[in-house]
Amino acid sequence: MLTPAAPATSIPKVLIVNDDVHSAVAFKSVLSQGVERKEYEVVLAYSGEAALRHLLKEEFAVVLLDIKMPIMDGFETAEAIHSNLRLSTLPIIFVTAYYDDDFHRLLGYQKGAVDYVFMPVNAKILQTKVSVFVELARQKMSLKRQNQELHSIADNLKIKRLTDRVSGNDGLETDETSYFLNQISKNVHDASTRDTLTGLLNLQMLTEHLEHAASVASRYQQHFALVVLRIDQLEHVNATFGEKTKDALLMSVADQIKLSVRISDLPARIGEDSFALLLKGLAGMNEAVHVSGKLAQAIDRTYELDGHSIEIKVSIGIAMYPQDGSSPQQLIETAASAMFPVKQLEIT
Repeated sequence: MLTPAAPATSIPKVLIVNDDVHSAVAFKSVLSQGVERKEYEVVLAYSGEAALRHLLKEEFAVVLLDIKMPIMDGFETAEAIHSNLRLSTLPIIFVTAYYDDDFHRLLGYQKGAVDYVFMPVNAKILQTKVSVFVELARQKMSLKRQNQELHSIADNLKIKRLTDRVSGNDGLETDETSYFLNQISKNVHDASTRDTLTGLLNLQMLTEHLEHAASVASRYQQHFALVVLRIDQLEHVNATFGEKTKDALLMSVADQIKLSVRISDLPARIGEDSFALLLKGLAGMNEAVHVSGKLAQAIDRTYELDGHSIEIKVSIGIAMYPQDGSSPQQLIETAASAMFPVKQLEIT
C-alpha cells in the first residue's frame, strides 16, 4: 500500500538511526554546524522500528543507519525502508565499526546503501557526504514549491481565458494569455534543470547527466572526470559585504566558468559555495588535472563588485570514473572529500 508523502518542510531532515544513545548523540554533534546554520534538521531514532515510524510520517534527505542493532539490524531496516514505494530511492549511508569487509559491503549495497561510514568517523567526510544529499533534497523541495506556484498561476490564467471566452473578450486577451502560459511552461522547465541564480545546471540535472555518462562509459570502457570547485571565502564575503555582493560574486564566477570550459564540458552549481564540472572524453587523470586546473586558475582571482575588490581562493577535488566511484553520489562525494587548494595543482 502506498503511503502518502508528508508535506514538504522548509529545510531538509537527516535521520540518524543507532541503538546506542551516546553514539547517536555523537553523530548529531558532528552535524551540529549544519543544524546551527539551519541547513537541515537532525532527528534521532534508536531502533529500526522507530526509524520506520519516522520515515512513514516525515520526509528525509538521507538516513545514517547503524548496522549492528538488536531485533532489527541495519540490513533488515534498509530492506524494509526500500520496500515502500515512496521510500524506494531514499539515500541510506551505513555506519559501522564491525563490518569493514567486502562481503558485508556488497550485502549493504544490495540492500540499497549508497555509501558506508566506518568508525571512528571522520567528521569532515561525514559532513560532506550528508551535505550532498541535503543539497539535492533542498533543490527538490524548492522545485516542488516553484512548480506548485507556477501551476497555480497557469490555472488562474486558464480560468481567465475561459471567462474571457464566455464574456466575448476572447480576441482581446488570447494572445497575451497564451504568451504568459508559454512563459510559465518555460519557467517550469528551467526551474527543474537550472540553478536559479547562475543559470548553470543544478545538482539534480547534473546527477542525470552523470548517470548517462556512466552508462556510456561502461559500455565503451571509457573514462570521464567529475571536478568539484569550492569558493573558500564565501561565508566571509557574505558576512562582510552582504548577500547582494555574495550573489554577484557567485554570478561572476559562474560567468567565468561558462567562458572557460570546453564545448563538451557540463558545468553545474551543486551547493551554496560549490560548482562542478563533468569532463568527458579524457585520456586519464593527468588530462583531468590539466583542464580543471586551468579553469580553477581562471576563477582564482580578484573580482571588482559593488565598489569592493574581492579576492577569492578556490579549492578543487577530482574524481575519475570508474576507479573513484560508479554512481553519481559516490563520484560527487569522492571529489568533494578530496579538496585541496588550486595552487597545489601541477599544471603544464
